[in-house]
Amino acid sequence: MDARYVNNSWMPDLMGYSVGSGYCCLQGIHPPVPRYSEIWDNWSVPKHSFIGWLIIHRALNTREKLYKLHLATSDCRVLCETETKTHLHIFSECPYSKKIIEMIEDWLHLTLDQGIIHGTVLQKHTCRMTKLACWYHIWLERNKCRIDMKFTRPVYIVKEIQKLVHARLKHYLVYPVLNIDKHWV
Repeated sequence: MDARYVNNSWMPDLMGYSVGSGYCCLQGIHPPVPRYSEIWDNWSVPKHSFIGWLIIHRALNTREKLYKLHLATSDCRVLCETETKTHLHIFSECPYSKKIIEMIEDWLHLTLDQGIIHGTVLQKHTCRMTKLACWYHIWLERNKCRIDMKFTRPVYIVKEIQKLVHARLKHYLVYPVLNIDKHWV
């Protein structure tokens, strides 16, 4: 509880009571959420951030998870019919996912993780937004493949991600771009 709130009343001070201080008092102190800034970014599409949040917390209903709950008949993969499907496999080991990420990194001329860690501010936002878009589209394609029993070629997924990233960049690039980023954008 806030030190300014004692015996069911606010202690008089220079600032007095405000709705904000009352709200903070009721909320209490919360520890920072790990990896929050990696996912929840104003530049990213909210549904992409949500799927990203589920991915880093291993909360998506993968075939492996459904199989353990006896909700799926097998635990083999949808996009590549081998072994058990886990979060790690779907988003980094699957040849389909690898191809999409490889094509995106060729387009950006840097790896997504490298851009997020070492890039300029624009590169960090763009790589973070693009990584989340890749995860979202891979998850979407995996689910479409489960239902329709066919999948879209990676080149078309990459084109969709590129269109989305260009549209988002146009929206957020209202300020002049740094010289270092001019050739990159």
